[in-house]
Order: sequence, then C-alpha cells, then structure tokens
Amino acid sequence: MGLNTPDDRMPPETTRLSAMVSSLKALLDTVKHARKVFPHLAALESDLKKHGLVVLQKAPVSALLKASQDLARMPLRQDDAPLQELGTMLLGELEARSQQHSGQYRSTFVSDSKLVVSEGSHTDFMVAAGLAEPKKP
Repeated sequence: MGLNTPDDRMPPETTRLSAMVSSLKALLDTVKHARKVFPHLAALESDLKKHGLVVLQKAPVSALLKASQDLARMPLRQDDAPLQELGTMLLGELEARSQQHSGQYRSTFVSDSKLVVSEGSHTDFMVAAGLAEPKKP
C-alpha cells in the first residue's frame, strides 16, 4: 500500500544501528583528524559497523568509558537523536557494569584501576578496633 522504502524492509534494530553509525560517522567527519584524536570513537564506529550493538556488551569497560568521554567532548547537536541514544546506551552499559561489580570490594576507595591509601593516627586505629571512643567535635 505504501512505498517500499529500504527502511520499511529493515528490522527496527538495524535501522537504529544504521542511524547511529551514520550519525557517528558524520560527527567524526566534521572534525578534522577526529579519528586520530579520538581513537576510541573511531574504534566504536568500526565495531558498530562490523558487529552491531552487541559490541557495547562485549567491549572492555575502559574502552567504553573512553569512548563515552570522547563522545562528550565532541560538538553534539541536540537534535541528533541517534547520537544522543548512542551516548545514553554507552552510559547505560557503564552503569550496568558498575552495578555488577559493586559488591566486589569491601572498601569504597578501591577500583579496577587504582587503590588509594591514606595515613591514620594511632587513635584512629584504636577507635576502629573498638578500643577507644571517637573524639567528639
């Protein structure tokens, strides 16, 4: 009944992916040397073309984080819905992965990439061990 356009024949997921890849390509094309300056975005563009949205679940967290940070540095148009959706999907995947690992460490200052250590006084140790009362301010 209607025109048989290519979008009518493609599954919605393929159409979304195609729009995201096209928008990302256009964005990278507008900034000179963007693929060299933002290699994680260039890799995301390539991987999305080859493998689809599954790369968001399979890529290392560090790569997703860098791609998300790079995307945030680019001049995104507010009306570019596919790129906005891609950014949201990147952040959603990062959030999902951080929740999976939230119980991994007992301390809040430990992460996959660093350990922060600070000095404590003898009194702090005694308070932590339950052998002294904390100082009142």
